[in-house]
Amino acid sequence: MLVQWQALADAAKARSCYWRFVLLQLSVLRAEILSDEVGGEIAEIEAVLEEAAELVNESEQKTQVITARIKFGMY
Repeated sequence: MLVQWQALADAAKARSCYWRFVLLQLSVLRAEILSDEVGGEIAEIEAVLEEAAELVNESEQKTQVITARIKFGMY
């Protein structure tokens, strides 16, 4: 997903406009605290994220919506 947003940002920059990002929905599917191999703890979170990007420009209005399933590990 990051590559997609970077490509949008680069294209907008070339046209002197910008993208406004909006979180539409975030659903946490799973959250666990696990033990690692040295006795520490790891938090693992899995979520579904839907966000929209709105092109801000005086002459053009455009919206793109992307949905992704993501997994975070916090060590």
